[in-house]
Amino acid sequence: MKKISLLFIIVLILLSGCKKTPVETTPVETALPTEPTGETIPELEYATAQIDGIPAVLKTMSRGDALDVVGSYDDRHYAVKLDNGYGLVEKKLIRMDTDAAFEPWTGYAYWGTMLYDNYRLIENAAVKLTTNEKVQVLDDLGWCYLVERNGITGYVKQECLSKSPLSNNSNEGTSDAPKSNDGIVGQDGGEISLHSSGKITLLGTFVPQEGAVKGKATVLADETQVILGYFDRGDKIPVVKQSVDEEILMAYLDGIYTEVSSAYVQTSDEKAFAEWEGKTKQIASVYADCWMLGSPSDRLNANTPVKVLCELENCYFVEVNGMEGYMKKGDIVVVKPPEETSPAETEPTESTKPTESTKPTESTKPTESTQPTEDEKKDEEQDTDKVDPEWTPPIL
Repeated sequence: MKKISLLFIIVLILLSGCKKTPVETTPVETALPTEPTGETIPELEYATAQIDGIPAVLKTMSRGDALDVVGSYDDRHYAVKLDNGYGLVEKKLIRMDTDAAFEPWTGYAYWGTMLYDNYRLIENAAVKLTTNEKVQVLDDLGWCYLVERNGITGYVKQECLSKSPLSNNSNEGTSDAPKSNDGIVGQDGGEISLHSSGKITLLGTFVPQEGAVKGKATVLADETQVILGYFDRGDKIPVVKQSVDEEILMAYLDGIYTEVSSAYVQTSDEKAFAEWEGKTKQIASVYADCWMLGSPSDRLNANTPVKVLCELENCYFVEVNGMEGYMKKGDIVVVKPPEETSPAETEPTESTKPTESTKPTESTKPTESTQPTEDEKKDEEQDTDKVDPEWTPPIL
């Protein structure tokens, strides 16, 4: 029995000696998450707005696109929510989902009807329709209809279509096509309400970058713009320097990127527009916006003085009767051409100062042979006597 106990003790001692001492290991260092870095501000320079109402575009939409509507911003715009921020869209260019769908109808063109490729009705690629030519009216945008002709969509002024063919190709009469119901579109989305009033000025009022979505809407026309706001004449626009030579400038506004057309601004490397004086050729209209749609803000008599402040593709931005507005180019003639600015006078430098080689020498001084003779002096005196001292040359 003692032998068994002694053997058991020896086995325990041997087992305890076989245990390995744990090796100390250095814990692997894990990279700590770095602090989030702030957004890198792009290199900017400032362009100057040349007219009023230049849109800062967040996104351009297509017909049929869906929009999340926050509410009615003013009598002209809805506030909407995009992935990159909140913006504004013209009410007449979208339809709230709570409104009834438009019922298409067949329209017949009056004589002289023009089909435009844009809802601003700029005549850069307009097509003239024949009298009684049929088009399918797809939607009402308030100031024009969206129509389809030969499988291609376009835009026609509302007063240029009739619901029935014209007899004897007459170009007289009034259209019985349904008129726009101004102020009804969307009905401000029913319960939706976001109050704001007055003129939208981007530098004074940003679209609020907050708000819950309270309605849905569908875009009615291609090239519909969702905008952050508008710039007015003289506003300084921070644009990304790399985009300065492009047709579309990239503007950076409090961390939000928007697009601005270069046609409406003056960049730092461009010369200022040379303003000039003109007058109206005949009775002419002045409009509040550069698209010259809707009713004119003023009517001018012939020969009314007009100051042209800027030239756009389709019109002039003018000052007349103490107010600013837009007029058709064909309505104004030049009275006083733009003045050319003369270069500033500079002090002569060492390179421009006369040297010994440029000073008059004896050979270049007038000699007796180059002096006017007595007969030539008499001729000059006679010519001087012929000039009427009261006469002055006309100002061109």
